[in-house]
Amino acid sequence: FLFECDHVRVLLDLIDLLLDDIHLDITYLMISTSYIHPTHSDDQTHTNRFGRSIGSGPATELAATVPVGGLILESPLMSCIRVVRSTPFTLPFDLFANINKIGKVTAPVYIFHGQSDDVIHVSHGQTLKNLCKSTIQMDWWPEDDDHCSLENNPDFYPKLQTFLEMCI
Repeated sequence: FLFECDHVRVLLDLIDLLLDDIHLDITYLMISTSYIHPTHSDDQTHTNRFGRSIGSGPATELAATVPVGGLILESPLMSCIRVVRSTPFTLPFDLFANINKIGKVTAPVYIFHGQSDDVIHVSHGQTLKNLCKSTIQMDWWPEDDDHCSLENNPDFYPKLQTFLEMCI
């Protein structure tokens, strides 16, 4: 598939994040820099942000604070603490609190999450979808996919293409 759009895919591996001692402020600075220096276009409203897993944090932060073309979240988390412990509120030291930011996103939003995900429960994606206030939304909850198998699903790219066409 060739997609006629600019996109930045934000992939942060939690282990790399901890081993490299990257701080949250630096992470947000890096994602902001990708906003200032897009890959092909000077018009950020045509640039879609893609965040997978923990990468959903910086992507959601950016889409909640500046105009973007669309926000695509694959296997997103409500927040880091909520991955390991259910809590009704965001703790001050919790990282990537998407649950507090998704409601501020005005761009089109596509959230998809495998129902067999044993790393980040599908309820994280579903909760974020329910809190989303964007007027253009799309979601997908494939039953047999887990945390790392969504791109192998034959419906992955056609659904992504459908969403990208909605962002035009």
